[in-house]
Amino acid sequence: MTAGIGFGLTVIAHVCGEEVATFAQLAMEYDPKPPFDAGSPEVAGPEAVAVFGKFIAGPDENLRRAVSRVLEQRASSGRGRPLT
Repeated sequence: MTAGIGFGLTVIAHVCGEEVATFAQLAMEYDPKPPFDAGSPEVAGPEAVAVFGKFIAGPDENLRRAVSRVLEQRASSGRGRPLT
């Protein structure tokens, strides 16, 4: 969510200027303060990076099936399309 807002503010700044983007940020009171300082490998630390690396190395079969079910449901409801 916040990445989308940040990107939107960047686009506003590019199109309309930094002053307008600053006003937009103030208008929506966008002041993110993440609860954890782990937004990049450099600050997350080697232990967290190692654990995350194992986590994403190979999703288990249950996760694969769950994702497939969600994608199939979205496709059948007209909100998405199946992976080919």
